[in-house]
Amino acid sequence: MISGGLLKIPAEGFSPVRGELTPVVINDGAWQRTITPVQLERRAAEAGVSATDLIGTLKLEDLPACYSFVQVSRENGAPVPVVRYWRQAGTGNWGFGASCGVTN
Repeated sequence: MISGGLLKIPAEGFSPVRGELTPVVINDGAWQRTITPVQLERRAAEAGVSATDLIGTLKLEDLPACYSFVQVSRENGAPVPVVRYWRQAGTGNWGFGASCGVTN
C-alpha cells in the first residue's frame, strides 16, 4: 500500500529474507485508464445523467490519457517508491508527471 508517498508493507506480506524488508517488489497491475469519482460526477453533471448511467456509456477515449505507475529510486541505500503518471499533454506529447493533470 502506498500512502502519502510512503510504502507500507502489510504484516502478511512476503519477504524472501526473514526479518528483512528487502527486496521489495511492487506490482501495480496493468496500465489502464481510470476515472476518479470526482471526474465521473463532474462528467455526469455536465451530461445531465446519473454517474451510474454515464459509466455504462464511457469509451476508452473518454477517459483521461493517463496511466499510474510506481517509480522506485534509492535514498541513502533504501528504496523510495513514488506514484507517478505517464500522461498525454495538451500538445499530444506523452511524458511523466506527478499527477494526471493535463499539461501543455
